[in-house]
Amino acid sequence: MTHPNTTGDDDMGLVVELIEHDKSEIESIWYPGENAGGYTTQRGFGPMTCDQIVAYGENGHMSAIPFYAVIRDEQIIARVPAWLIEVRYKARVSA
Repeated sequence: MTHPNTTGDDDMGLVVELIEHDKSEIESIWYPGENAGGYTTQRGFGPMTCDQIVAYGENGHMSAIPFYAVIRDEQIIARVPAWLIEVRYKARVSA
């Protein structure tokens, strides 16, 4: 049985959380295509550099639509629909 905030098959050991419930730290989001741009938490990318990227759900017709908020200096500078971009997560350090 799958938890209501996940997709996937628990019996196979694969459970993928919905974007807005995933607590993984996001390093960057990029539009498809060469030199298409995006946003990153890595320093040195000029106007593409931000402090944080957060997944959330915008109100849609009958359900939440996944978006990413791009935050710089405690202000949302962009809201990006999830279906438009590729997400890169920060590397996890194992204990």
